[in-house]
Amino acid sequence: MEQQATNIKEIARELDCLTEQEFCELLQITPLTAQGWRQSSKAPLPVLIGNAYFYPISAIKEEMALRVRKPRRKAMGALA
Repeated sequence: MEQQATNIKEIARELDCLTEQEFCELLQITPLTAQGWRQSSKAPLPVLIGNAYFYPISAIKEEMALRVRKPRRKAMGALA
C-alpha cells in the first residue's frame, strides 16, 4: 500500500500535479469536500487517471489568484 502511494506521488510530480491528499492538505479541506467540488464542477477540477485524482498545480494557482481579496477602499467622507 505504501509503495502504491509513493507511485501515485511520483506520477503526480511527473504531471506537475498534486495528489488528492496533498490538495486537501493545502486547502485544509476534507476528501468529502473535494468530492463535492468535483461533483458540482467547482474549480480547480482534477484529472482522473485510473482511480486517482490529480490536481494540476497551474489550475490551483489560477483558482487561488481569482480568489485573492482586494483591499477595501475607504469612503472619502469617512476620514476622521
